[in-house]
Order: sequence, then structure tokens, then C-alpha cells
Amino acid sequence: MRAGNSNDSLILLKDSLVLSGDRSQAALIVCSAKMKPPIKIGTSLNVMSSQETFAYHRQQLADFAEILPEALALIIHEDQQQELTTNLKIACENLDADMASGWHLTQDWFFSFIGNHPQFTPLIPRDLLWFLGADCMHFLTDEEITRFQHIEETMAEQGVSWLTACERQSWNQQQSSEQQ
Repeated sequence: MRAGNSNDSLILLKDSLVLSGDRSQAALIVCSAKMKPPIKIGTSLNVMSSQETFAYHRQQLADFAEILPEALALIIHEDQQQELTTNLKIACENLDADMASGWHLTQDWFFSFIGNHPQFTPLIPRDLLWFLGADCMHFLTDEEITRFQHIEETMAEQGVSWLTACERQSWNQQQSSEQQ
């Protein structure tokens, strides 16, 4: 993990997190699954886009945590339900308090959860697994990884958030299919 020279400049490597400035201006991008040269981010717009991207995925995580207890109640004993939801809550709190350690704790929780309870995988947003990176990416298909790589390339090239890059990619794919 390396940080650039200026306060607004970031260099991010796969599965690494670099903070720029104070914690309120934390910037975050998880690079592609295949090792590429680091992506250098150098504008305030990109820092803002990274904050929007983090907020979007953090909301996905909160939404998942909200539906999890009801889904678990159908299959898992109450004591195990409590343990899983408590551990996810702790991971989310750590992510909010200290991104670096919380990030790894959240990755570990999802990897373990999917490994032990694969029947719940459809409840997890696919781009949340990409966002978390590391071992969570083992649960993505090659097509999904390729799609997410294209989204991140759009983010880097155009300095936009994850959601905006997704919308642009969908629009571009729609235009391409209409022309054929």
C-alpha cells in the first residue's frame, strides 16, 4: 500500500485501503481482481466519488444486515442466529470506526458466512462482494469480475462514483446492443 505525495492524491493497490486527509475524507477504491498498475487518483472530485461509493456499499451492507435475521430464522437455530447477526454488527461498527481493521473483519465475516451458509448467497448484493474484495471475490463469476473491472475503469477514467459508473456502463451496453 502506497500513498501519493499530495493530500488529495491516492494510489491504491488490490485489496488495499488508503486514507487521504482526515477520516471524514476517507477515500476508498478496491482495484480490480487481476493485478494492474496502481490507479492514481488526484482530484477532489475523485475523493468525493470514492466517498459516495463507500456510502453506497455501506448502505448495501446495512440493508443486508437488516434482512439477515429474518432469513436466518427460517433455517438456523436461534443461538447461532444471534451469533451471526452480532458478529456482522461488530464488523459494521468496526468498518465505521476504523476502516482498515473493519474492512478485514467484514471480509472475513462474509467469507465465513458464505462458506458455512451458501444457501444465503443470493441475498448478498454481488457488487458488495466485489467491494469487499479479497476472498469474497471467490464467490463471483468471471463475467461479474469482468463487469466490475469495467465499472472501476469508468470510475478511474471519469472520476465518478460506483453508482454513476454502473449507470453509464448499463447505458453503453444498451446502446451497443441496439446498434447490433
